[in-house]
Parts: sequence; C-alpha cells; structure tokens
Amino acid sequence: MTARQPIPVTVLGGFLGAGKTTLLNALLARGDRRYGIMVNDFGAINIDAALIRRRDTRMITLTNGCMCCGPAADQNAALTALAEGGDDGIPPDQIVIETSGVADPRRVAQLAALEPTLLIDGVVVLADASAAAGLLADRLVGDTLIRQFARADLILLTKTDLVNPAGLAQAQAAIARAAPGVAMIASPASAASPDDGGFGAALVASGGLSPPAGTAAARHLPDDDIDHQADARFSSWSWASRGPVDRGRLLAALTALPPGVLRVKGVLPVAGADGRPAATVVQMVGRRWRLTPLAAPIGDTAPALGGPPPALGKTGRGIGHDGQGALVLIAATGALPAAPDLQTMFDAIRL
Repeated sequence: MTARQPIPVTVLGGFLGAGKTTLLNALLARGDRRYGIMVNDFGAINIDAALIRRRDTRMITLTNGCMCCGPAADQNAALTALAEGGDDGIPPDQIVIETSGVADPRRVAQLAALEPTLLIDGVVVLADASAAAGLLADRLVGDTLIRQFARADLILLTKTDLVNPAGLAQAQAAIARAAPGVAMIASPASAASPDDGGFGAALVASGGLSPPAGTAAARHLPDDDIDHQADARFSSWSWASRGPVDRGRLLAALTALPPGVLRVKGVLPVAGADGRPAATVVQMVGRRWRLTPLAAPIGDTAPALGGPPPALGKTGRGIGHDGQGALVLIAATGALPAAPDLQTMFDAIRL
C-alpha cells in the first residue's frame, strides 16, 4: 500500500483589513482543488468565516482569540480533523489557514508543522499598500506588523490602486526595512483592490501561493522569541443586531468611532430605501468604510455565527440570514470605548 503524501499547508496572514478573506475566495472560486480551510478570527464571532464562499470545501472556525496565543492541542485537533477529510473521509488537496489580523503567522505554521501528515508550503503575508508605512510607525501596532512581515516567506502588497507611485515606493521601502530579504510582490493597480477579487485572480495567474526560493522557508528561520501575546495587545467587542438596522444611523455610528478602532467588520440586515432589509457586509479599516451586498455561498450554506460562537467545525444558517447580523470591532488594548457606551451606540441603529 502506497503511503499517503503529506498535505501542503499554506498560512495566510496579514494585519487587519489587508484582504486575506478576499484572496482566499479567489482561490476557492477556481474550483480546481479540494481545500480544507481553517479560519481564525480574533473576536468572539467569526465574521470572516461568513464571508468565505465555498466550493467542495471543508471549513473549521476558531474564535475568541489569536491562534498563536491559544492552546496548541485545540489547533492541532482542528488540523487533524481537516486532514482526515471529515464525514466523507476524502483528504483535501491543500489546507489554507487564514490567521487573525493580529496573529504571528510563523507561529501558526510552526504549530501545523508538528503534524506528521502535513507539510508547510509557505507563510504568505498580505500588506495594505495604503496603510503599511503608517502602521509600521505606530507605537501600538507597529511591532505586530514587523513580526508578521519579518517572518513571512512572501509579502503580497494589496490595495496598490489606493496609492500613487510615491506612496507605493514608500510602502515598499518601509516593509523592506522591517523585513530585509523577504520576497515582496506588488500587484498591478488594475488588480490590486481586494474588493473586486482582482488581486486574487492576479495571484492565481502568477502561480499560486508557493513562496519563491530564498525566502524565509528556505532560510529555516529559528523559533525565536515567541512572545507575541496578541490576546494582551489587542481587544475586541462584538454586537448582534437581531433585526434590521437603519443605514444612515449605521454610517453615523461608524463615523463616530474614535481613531483607535482599527477594524470593524460584520454582516448586518441593512434596510434599503424601500424599508426592506438586505444582508450587507460592513467593512471598515481605519477611517475607510464600505457596505456591499453579502454574496451567496457557492454550493454550501453560510456558517452559523449568530449568537454564541459556533462549535468547532459546525456550519449552518446564521449570520446574514433571517434578520440576524453581527459586528466585531478590534482595537489596540485600551483604545476601545467602554462596552456600555458601544452597546448604546449600536443599539440605537436598530429599526
């Protein structure tokens, strides 16, 4: 009997709002491989899992903390379940781990490397070209980005359409200083926006996620100073809508948030001009916000994310369906407004 080949594992990292989920959707849309997906969200509700459009894919979600700070046994049990193929027993061709935006992706890869049935294919870290230089210089979050970039096999610049040539060069120089010697690819402006999936298509066309020779994987980076402690450096707050919300009040609430809120994401039933609610994806990075219709999943149902966090590996109808919605806010520790104030602010957007 021929021994089964190890399953390649790609770790997809990057700071909050860099475009990880959009890239993952672009890969899944190809439909040429059977993927096992693990999605880790820092908040108590895994919003990213609700935004993944799946085709012949098994997905496991981990919530309420950063994978690189959590118990290794839980993560390895989840990876084992993915590698075994679930109920049908058919192993995936590849496993992709989408880390939380504050995770150390190299640490996640080191945990996955403990599994004998898995082979680390590479650590790919996305960087928002419009925000990377400023974030690297930020005293609260800069260290997190430096760690992510320096320990990557490949850095992919997204959102290059939001910067001019000088801004792109500034971002590249800042990242190169933080991660000397790590390969970096800037996607063309016409395919850079993670909102339209063009970036993911460009990456797929360029050969997928395999890191080029000479990158961190080839250099065998040591397991040094794993004291990331994202759970201590960042905090999150979650809100469930449990009914339709008013678009104008929602935008007013987002605009009123203090600059210390780094990321807002969620799916809410937003009432349109006719008063009928529609499942709407809410994305806010820094001061940039965007509302878009929730895309229908491909050949599967959306994960059950309304209410308490879902049990490991379970999916079903939930957020974005039947008037259910949720938001997650993420900030550096101490930068979030008090929970009662946030509760009052967002309760007021309900119809």
